[in-house]
Parts: sequence; C-alpha cells; structure tokens
Amino acid sequence: AAALPALVIFAFVFNFCPPRGFLGAESGRSKASSQKTKAKLSKLETINEQDPVRVATRDPMYKAFRAFRLDWPCLSFGVRPRTSPSAGKNVLLLTGTNANRGELNSLMLCNIFVPEVRCSNRHSESSTSSSSDDDLGTNDTDDGPDSERKITQRKQLKTELQRLENDAVLCWKHPGTVNRLQICPRNPSLVASMSDNGNVYIWDTKFVENILDDSLRRISQKKGGKKGGDSSPIQKVSLDPSFSYEGHKAEGFAVAWSPHDKGVLLTGDTSGAVRLWMPRVGYWEISEEGFEHPASVEDIQWSPSEPNVFATACCDGKVRIWDVRSPGRPKIVIDAHDTDVNVLAWNKLKSSTHLLATGADDGSFKVWDLRDLSSSKPIVDCRFHKASITSVDWHPTDESVLMVSSADHQLTIWDFSLERDEEEEELQSKIQKKNKNKKGKNYKNNKGQANVEEYPVSLYFLHQGQKDLKE
Repeated sequence: AAALPALVIFAFVFNFCPPRGFLGAESGRSKASSQKTKAKLSKLETINEQDPVRVATRDPMYKAFRAFRLDWPCLSFGVRPRTSPSAGKNVLLLTGTNANRGELNSLMLCNIFVPEVRCSNRHSESSTSSSSDDDLGTNDTDDGPDSERKITQRKQLKTELQRLENDAVLCWKHPGTVNRLQICPRNPSLVASMSDNGNVYIWDTKFVENILDDSLRRISQKKGGKKGGDSSPIQKVSLDPSFSYEGHKAEGFAVAWSPHDKGVLLTGDTSGAVRLWMPRVGYWEISEEGFEHPASVEDIQWSPSEPNVFATACCDGKVRIWDVRSPGRPKIVIDAHDTDVNVLAWNKLKSSTHLLATGADDGSFKVWDLRDLSSSKPIVDCRFHKASITSVDWHPTDESVLMVSSADHQLTIWDFSLERDEEEEELQSKIQKKNKNKKGKNYKNNKGQANVEEYPVSLYFLHQGQKDLKE
C-alpha cells in the first residue's frame, strides 16, 4: 500500500537457498555461496511516471506485476486466496482509501488473477553459481539455445503481464479514511477497519464476495472463458458494518485479530488506549481498561505461540509485552528505539517465535530475542534506511529473512544467516578507502548510483521505484 493513488503488486522469485540457522547457528551455507551472494538491485526507476508494464518486464527478477490505479491513496490492505474451486489462480485483495473528504472513502474488494510462475528448486544443492545468476537475471549472455529460450520466456511474460487486469472490483462506502484494516485469519470473511474518526468497524464480506463471483462468471462467459482482458468498471455495492465501536477517544492505526481464537481482536489508538474485543453471540464485549500506554500505540501483534500474549509498539520508543489474563501492567518492557516505534512483527515459524522485529521513526530496525533480554541489546541493529520504517514482516518459511519498507521509497529483503568472510571484509575495506573522499549519501557512488559491493552482506534484495510505501 502506498500514499499515492496506486496499489502495486510484485512477485519476487529468486533461486534463493534457504537458511539453516539464525545468527551464529549453523547456517548450512558454504563460503562460496556466501561470497557470491550480493544485494540484487531492482532496475526500476519511478514507477509512477512510466509505463508500469515496460518498467516491470525489463527486470527479469519481477515474475509477476499488477497495478491498480485508484482515485485516492491507500494505507492498508489484506490479501487472501480464493476458497472457491472454480476461482482457479485467483486471490482477493481488500483495501481502503484515504480521500481528502471523509464521504469519498470506500473499501474495495478486487479479484486478482495470478499467473503461473516457474522457479528453480531453491532446495537444490546442485545449482551452480552460473545457473543461479541466470535464474536471477544477472547473466545477460545471449549465446546458445538457453538464451533463446529465455528471450522467448520474457516475451511471453510481457504478453502475459500486458493482458493481466483486475477482472472485477467492488467498492462500498466507508465512514472516514481507512487508517488500517485486517482480515480475520480464523474467519476470512470478517474484516476490521479503523477510521480517522476513531471508530472501529467490523464487516462481513460474504455478501460482497457472492456478488464478485457473479461478476467473474459473467466476465468469463463474455470472454469465452479466458482470463485477463480489459479491466471492468468498478462496481458500487451497498454494505453496512456488522458492528461498530465508538469508544476510542482518538484515531488509531493498530488492529490485530488473534490467530488462535476466532473473533478475538485488539485495537489501539493515538491516545495510548488499547481495547480487547471478546466475541459473544451477536456482539463483542470490549474491555476498555488494563492496557494503557503513555503515548500513541502505533502497532499491535499477537504472539504466534502464546494465545494470551501480545506486543505493542509505542511512540515513547518502547515495546511492551502483555498478557490478557493479567491486565494492568506489561510483563516485559523493552527500550527498543530512541524515537517512535512505528511497526513490529513477530516471527511466526514454530522454531523462531522468540524473534521480534521492530522498526522506528529514525529509519532503524532491530530484531530482539525474547528469550534473553538481560543485556537489553538487540541481536540485529540495522540503520540502512534513511527515513522512517513503515512496515516489517518475516518470511513465512525462512526464519532468517525479513522484509522492510521505508519512507525513503525503498523496500529491502534481509537474510541474517549470511555472514561476511575475511576476504569480503578486506574487499569492503578497500572500497571504503577508495570512496572515503567522495561526497554523497552512504551506499552511493559519486554519480548518486548504488554500488552493489558497498551494501551490507545481509541485504539480499532492494526494490526501488515506488514512492511512499506504507504497508
């Protein structure tokens, strides 16, 4: 989601070996593989000013590309697979607008067709360095039948991307701007949204999804069963919230459904208040005391392993760990950052639920090991980004991989299982000496261009070209 009237979706597919450990644990990677792993630079320029298809398809790292041109910016979105067998390779995208007048805002439900993407076996140990580079698109040699095959595949991909459009888009009015929305993981038709008017709304989207399915069937019959084609006009529908809550005294941006218990919800606002929602028959019982903060609550996340535990990110620079069974004071308080803590993300892998990532207003992000906070020091402290961190999220299957977006218009993917060896340290030292008198920002050459060799060894991928990334 971006604070511009566009929502852009990329699919990143690499030949990326999975890490075997995290920071000091056995990584399972050879020295050679560590040496050849470099930050992969996106060749995107400014996607908002160029033809998005041409920009995306010229970089072979982007295997799928979708863009929705909205009338207003959006700050939050949710994605989930279709449950209907007839839907095929489709997912539902739910997003909300941030219009300049409250009455112009809406929630939008889009159907997205996802093309089949072929990628090499990332667990294969027989892949050579050259084959990895080819899969990543870094080897531009145009000799032999393999290169002809790649050229054909790229042409097919470009054709595929050009014909991919949103088959159906439905929208309905939302009271005020949509600061944050979340889809309930235990009941995907249930959606919570938080508005700038301070209210929280619960939506049941089953009715809208049925209308969407009808629209897709009509479009499919009209096109002879083919996917894609020209995008259909946005269809306006009428839908009222199933439940609304007006007890927050200020607007908020923190919303989190419990991944353990169906219908249990947490919401937080800029006055420092956190509300615990417990489902009852036909309504929610909302606890309004016990989880107060001295400053704005920017983000909330439930523990993936403890159903009664959650974490909050606060503008006082602290992260707090709470237990709903004993409200009143947090169980753990972490002095996480010197500035506002904007976002946090709990690692959801069963073996790594002790890892908590946080991002702050000064552009720094950190990783904390909740098993040992005696030293009050993070196991990762990175200050690569030059503006506030707007989102952090862990890879769903790789414990060491973290994605970070920032207000500096960059999205980075980090693999903390990688470690710099002595030879690479020596190379880095030579580069730093060579560029010590050059002017400009860090990680830039004298032409303002990025030097791949100067990036941190744990930085695996850098996405550029979008502005004002929010989620």
